[in-house]
Amino acid sequence: MLAQRSAVAAKEIRQLIAQSSDQISEATLQMGSADKTIGGGATHEQATGIAQVNEAVTQLDTATQQNAARVEQSAASAAGLKHGADSMSRSVAVFQI
Repeated sequence: MLAQRSAVAAKEIRQLIAQSSDQISEATLQMGSADKTIGGGATHEQATGIAQVNEAVTQLDTATQQNAARVEQSAASAAGLKHGADSMSRSVAVFQI
């Protein structure tokens, strides 16, 4: 039961991470567009600020992708635990009290 709930939660987390990744990718594109638009008349400080925000968004995207990989690993572990628990239940079922 717990392994099944963990697998369901892992699936939901994967979906949320995928949505976040899509949003971060879109934000990265928008920041690049803003950088080009503002770039002509921007001061050095503004350009530096835009570059820092762009770097932060890139780091968020990287972290999101790493989290997605961890969720996949957790889901695989949960499935393995469920398989082991099912096997153990079948093995113990032969004993009667």
